[in-house]
Amino acid sequence: MGGSRTMEKRGHHICQVGYYQVRQKVVRATINDRQGTTTPGSCEVSIYKGKNKIESNLTSVAVAAQKIIDMLKSEGKDISNISKKVIKKYNLSL
Repeated sequence: MGGSRTMEKRGHHICQVGYYQVRQKVVRATINDRQGTTTPGSCEVSIYKGKNKIESNLTSVAVAAQKIIDMLKSEGKDISNISKKVIKKYNLSL
């Protein structure tokens, strides 16, 4: 067997806000027909800085992106270099 990939460990890369990344891991629901059991699916949105997980179990990508902007403001970092496409897509407030 091969080693696990970054996507399997951390999830899909959704967007980059500043030097933080928003990643989303989706687990699909499974149904076992023979035993009649089902396992529910789940969706986990996390904030990463490089390989380090900053925060997880967020409800949506928009919430995570807004949280990153608030963190950047509190750190005193420049938020003028954030992509306008990301701001418009997730209706972020600066």
